[in-house]
Amino acid sequence: VLTSTGAGSPPAFEAAASAPWVLIKNVTASNDSAVSFIHGTASVVVDSTYPTYVIIIRNLTPATDTQDLFMRYSQGGSIITTSKYSFHTDGGGSNVAAGTGNSNADNQDRFTLNGQDMMALDNNAASSFDATITISNPSGSTTRTNCYWHCAYSDTATSVHGRNGVGSYVNDSTAVDGFSFYMQSGNITTGTFSLYGISN
Repeated sequence: VLTSTGAGSPPAFEAAASAPWVLIKNVTASNDSAVSFIHGTASVVVDSTYPTYVIIIRNLTPATDTQDLFMRYSQGGSIITTSKYSFHTDGGGSNVAAGTGNSNADNQDRFTLNGQDMMALDNNAASSFDATITISNPSGSTTRTNCYWHCAYSDTATSVHGRNGVGSYVNDSTAVDGFSFYMQSGNITTGTFSLYGISN
């Protein structure tokens, strides 16, 4: 890129700064039982290339009404189903009393992105679930893989809800090499999932 070298000096060409966000993979769901990003599969990279990974979910609609959206990690290419996930969510909705949107859960077999026993997702085509999920240092082998997320969606009463969540795969510091999303029951009818790597 052509860069200024100061007043009175001619400009000079310098190497362009690398983009901090790199799109790794887009997946568009079409009545899928799960949407997964696993390292080494279908051009997916989840390793030490990036210290932080972000997944953006847009316009997700479940096939079955009143269901939760779950997330799991993978290790060694296999989805982790053991009960070592702990998470906390807080938030609320336009049709619920203030202060009633918190949930806590230890030793689960998945993260619940819309919160434990909170308002579930609506399968109406006009409704959607949108979220941004950040995963810190999944390739690390000395620390647990933490994540945090923000989401907005409509429930079955067409009221809007928001959740902030944090989660960790506790009692295990083995490197994580993938992420998988699925509904409590039924398939994911539609939705776009984008995996990004963020460089330092």
